[in-house]
Amino acid sequence: MKFAVVTPMIEETLVKNLEKIEHFVLIASAKNADFIIFPEAVLTGLINTDEPEHDFQLALEKDSLEIQKLQQIAFKENIAIAFGYFEKVNHTLYDSFMCINSVGKIIANYRRISLGWHDNHADKSIYLQGNEIYTFIIKSYSFTCLICGDLFDENLIDRINKTNSDYLLVPFARAIEIKSNYEDFWEKEEFPFYIKQCNKSGKHTILTNYISPIDKDKYQYVGGAYLLSKEGEILHSQKLLTEGILYFTHNA
Repeated sequence: MKFAVVTPMIEETLVKNLEKIEHFVLIASAKNADFIIFPEAVLTGLINTDEPEHDFQLALEKDSLEIQKLQQIAFKENIAIAFGYFEKVNHTLYDSFMCINSVGKIIANYRRISLGWHDNHADKSIYLQGNEIYTFIIKSYSFTCLICGDLFDENLIDRINKTNSDYLLVPFARAIEIKSNYEDFWEKEEFPFYIKQCNKSGKHTILTNYISPIDKDKYQYVGGAYLLSKEGEILHSQKLLTEGILYFTHNA
């Protein structure tokens, strides 16, 4: 099975990010990829403020025209697409991750279970979490998902370990301070925590992070894409701050 794992540079509008997703899908399809995977909140970046008036503008409903367009692209290009987005359900919000199969059908819509995508003061009647772990099938392989901070919840890791899935998908959004030694910090201090948790899952794990501009405090979402073995070995990776697609063929 050929994977295309994308590390995108986030644009300033949802419309531009949708255009970028379509662009990457067309490239991956031309390379005969079976499954293209994008990070958490890829349609906007993790720029929610916990103010509903602002955050609802970032969100899409599951049956929105924008998502219907992605379904049409998946069908036309014969490729499965997975991506993170803020999901609007009536007057509530979720941090969600959707998978559309190669015939354009939504086969999973996972909602982040951990609280870290918003602050504790956010309105608990609006900012909600999921509670279900999904397993879905693409090309005879089974997948499940955790979003970002879910990976560090031992109960969720245990639940993933008990599934019969072949792969764990971990779309995430992580910013670090950009200093002269940021690559060493990531590789030697930060990412080992991710590897440790992925190893506990007992699954081959695919991770991807997006890239953002540096903010006023010199913090930046630094990208990076990875395939880890069940034992926590890095089998394939994309260099930090490198926009593009990591391709690999892997059969669990």
